[in-house]
Order: sequence, then C-alpha cells, then structure tokens
Amino acid sequence: MVRRLFKIGSYCGGLPGVYFSTQYPERLLRDMVFSIIEHHLEGGKFIMGVADQVPPDGDINRVKKVTEIVEKYARFW
Repeated sequence: MVRRLFKIGSYCGGLPGVYFSTQYPERLLRDMVFSIIEHHLEGGKFIMGVADQVPPDGDINRVKKVTEIVEKYARFW
C-alpha cells in the first residue's frame, strides 16, 4: 500500500509484516525492500514501514536488516 501524505510529494508504504516472520525466506523481504527503493527513490520523500505490524514470531534481525539497507541505498539527504 502506498499513500500520499503531504502536498510536497511524501509517500508512505508498507512492507508485508509476514515477511519479518521466519516462516518466510529473508530473501522475500530483502527483494521487497529493494523493489520499493527502486520505484520510489527518485520520486521524492518516502516513508518505508510495515504494512500492518511485525508478527509475534517476527525476527528483530530482519528489522535491523531493513534499516541497514535503507541507510546504505536509500538515505534521502
């Protein structure tokens, strides 16, 4: 889901919460993060978040991995 927040072109969108679960390959989450970066990096400010919530069996290391990827490849400033 992608939603426009402000008139100046900020958008927010969510990573599927289930991808933070160890029941899904980490590759799915990583691929989704890079796909979002590819489609939104040039379009203005974008807030990447979890679409619903990280599930109870979510792996905190996956949350950290998303942060690392965003800081390395998609930092806005």
